[in-house]
Amino acid sequence: MRFNLLAAAAAFFLSAPAFAATLTIQDGRLMGATGVVVDGVDFNVTFADGVCSSLVVGCSSLGSFTFATRASASLAALALMDGVLVDSADGNFDSHPELTAGCSSSLECLTLIPYASSAELVWYVSPINTPALFPPQLRNSAISRAMNTSASPTMTFAIFSPSSSPVPEPAAWAMMLVGFGAVGYSMRRRNTARAAVA
Repeated sequence: MRFNLLAAAAAFFLSAPAFAATLTIQDGRLMGATGVVVDGVDFNVTFADGVCSSLVVGCSSLGSFTFATRASASLAALALMDGVLVDSADGNFDSHPELTAGCSSSLECLTLIPYASSAELVWYVSPINTPALFPPQLRNSAISRAMNTSASPTMTFAIFSPSSSPVPEPAAWAMMLVGFGAVGYSMRRRNTARAAVA
């Protein structure tokens, strides 16, 4: 019975979200978030308007993008969609996309995550944050390298930077608890069996 309870508790911890992002809000607007976990790595995110080359390292010749493939940028976009661009007690940032920094349209906000570029274009993945679309979707497209998102009411950049905070691993703790519980249960059954024989 106790083993079953331990197993159920572990299953709950394994299935529940391991961590939640902390939203950065200023005057009711969503400026970014800390503790956004993408593929096991903890990031801080800032939403900012401007030209890609002045905001994102990979858009210049100084280095590579934080997410250098469409697949990894998609994971980052999903992390924003699941834990940042949401309606909560902190604000209705899903149903009111105009509350995201860099966006002023109540119809749609794209938080661009660049992952590749050429001499003329920058490819990005973005959550399509709009109250009119269900279920939420991702957009994979490109913009001009020279485009300044300040001129667009529906576009802003999502700038990811690695956090210095380690990512907690509650799933590992849950598995250890199950293991300890199983060992304890097994030892108790052996002791009970020995007492019965004696």
